[in-house]
Amino acid sequence: MDCCSSSTAPVMLPRSLYSGCSILVKLKLKKVVLVDVTSPFSFPSLKKLTLKSVKYPDDEFVQRLLSNCPVLESLYVKQCIDDNVTIFTVKVPSLKSLVLDNLVFRSTDIGSGYVIDAPSLERFTLHDAYEDRFCVIENEMPNIVEAYVDVAYSHPGTILSSITSVKHLTLCITSSEVIIYLTIHSCLYFFTICILDFIFRIGTNKKCVAHHWKELGVLVSKPVATNIAFVLYSVLYCLQDAYPVGIVFCSLVYLEIWAMETEWSADLNLLMCVLRNSPNLRALKLEQINSVPRQPRSCWREPSSVPECVIWSLETLEWIEYEGAEEEKKIIEFILRNAKCLKKATISTDSTDPNEKLEMLKALSLFPRRSPTCQLAFD
Repeated sequence: MDCCSSSTAPVMLPRSLYSGCSILVKLKLKKVVLVDVTSPFSFPSLKKLTLKSVKYPDDEFVQRLLSNCPVLESLYVKQCIDDNVTIFTVKVPSLKSLVLDNLVFRSTDIGSGYVIDAPSLERFTLHDAYEDRFCVIENEMPNIVEAYVDVAYSHPGTILSSITSVKHLTLCITSSEVIIYLTIHSCLYFFTICILDFIFRIGTNKKCVAHHWKELGVLVSKPVATNIAFVLYSVLYCLQDAYPVGIVFCSLVYLEIWAMETEWSADLNLLMCVLRNSPNLRALKLEQINSVPRQPRSCWREPSSVPECVIWSLETLEWIEYEGAEEEKKIIEFILRNAKCLKKATISTDSTDPNEKLEMLKALSLFPRRSPTCQLAFD
């Protein structure tokens, strides 16, 4: 059953939708308004449900709707502006495939998000572009095979810790580095205020310098020290929660990471964390997203130890949107030099300059390869 409105204004569906649908297997709703009903209703045969730009009576109705789909296996949700839902709760024991898509800023986004309890889930896609939201997964999902996580959350660690059995994983998590950057700079800001205030007092007061040093110690030890301690705690909290300690992806064989131009160092840190904890990884794909003009990149430091998967299991490497920057070269050289089982490394670039492409290829060809059978493909 397909109920889609082509008009700009959503259409209100009749209450009869909730009755006489005992044999309905598929239902697609788009740009419609669901009305509340007091009488019991059920979709006992519904296996596939699509909700695009749907307006609901409230949070409780969403829970009631989904709980009355006892055999539901596939759910796609694309939220819209003012859909009347603050927390979208998905508690469906039979669910195998879930897509949650939120790309529009809504008036209720601050403090809003998702709560998921789907222990049978096999495929999970979460695309949420707003940092002030959240996703809570109440129970682990041991049957997860594929997961796509593209979020701007401050604390995405709970999501990763609930999908450790995943085999194919795509990640684009960008907000943690921004928060860390801001908190560190806040810390520096407080230090700067202290020092400037101290210098000003020395310049305008005839007290002895030793006394001023004592004053500076008192100043730092009270309100400023409190602020510094807070921002440093925030940094550590963000680092820990972005990738919680103890996560191991034992079943992961395919990893794809989208590296944002503005989040280069954060994505590299995320990459190394996942590599260290994915002992059976076979395929690695890195794709750069250049949403802004090219920015200077932070220095990448080679890890003190090589991740186990890089040495013993990695078979294919693919790099999309390669630009030939020094940091990119270091990463590729590190992998080629240590990947004992690597069969193929495919590097592609958007450059249209034949001379630039030739220089890139020459540089890549000179890197030592630990695997004698590794083939280098450049496009």
